[in-house]
Amino acid sequence: RELDRQLKAQVEEAVFELLGWTEGYFRFEEGTPYQSAVESPVRFPTEALLMEAARRLDEWSRIGSKVSHLGLVPRLPGPDHQAGEPLDLVPFEWEVLAAVDGQRDLHALADALGRSEFEVARTVYGLSNAGVVELDDPGRPGEEPEAGRDLAALLVPAREALAQGEYEIAGGALEELLRYDPLMPEARRMLGVCLAAQGRFKEALESWAAWRRLGPRSPGEEVEQGSVERMGRAVETLVKELDRYRD
Repeated sequence: RELDRQLKAQVEEAVFELLGWTEGYFRFEEGTPYQSAVESPVRFPTEALLMEAARRLDEWSRIGSKVSHLGLVPRLPGPDHQAGEPLDLVPFEWEVLAAVDGQRDLHALADALGRSEFEVARTVYGLSNAGVVELDDPGRPGEEPEAGRDLAALLVPAREALAQGEYEIAGGALEELLRYDPLMPEARRMLGVCLAAQGRFKEALESWAAWRRLGPRSPGEEVEQGSVERMGRAVETLVKELDRYRD
């Protein structure tokens, strides 16, 4: 029964990863179907599998502001960190916290714990919000934020302003965020939307071009690839038409 559970989990993770792709390569080889000598005991209800995949992608978009990719390294706060209320964690949160050594990234932690990368990333996101762990990005040494400044929190007013059509306010919050972390994918993508809405088309295209070059991105951000491409084509078409009238 445990073997079946592990096999089911592996197949599910492979499906979830494939559904998170926005581009890739495939190869078709003509031939007779492979006949397995042993029929697999694992069965999957397709509808439930797709619904879970959609739920995960939605949640990735939520946690992606802080857990932008699986190369982040969680570590315990320094000795000057002020302790808050007593920890009230569920068993798996304790398990993840015990595995945090300041050396292994999220991918390595998931491998060590034998759990999915999504579960580990979601748990670390909660621990980070609670101030229990801090996240380091080895690939982004860059400028250090001000003490006590939560960069991910700056996305909240930006999202709200963007939803209300207040593009200048949203753009200002995003530019401030990108001043500290110029490689945050969601902020770079959203800034392009704000710039396009203000008629700053060239800057919007540059922002989206920079977004495409960023990597690795979270699955939640990867889902936005199609939207960015459509907006980019629309802006390019609009610019050409405007240029035609100027001529």
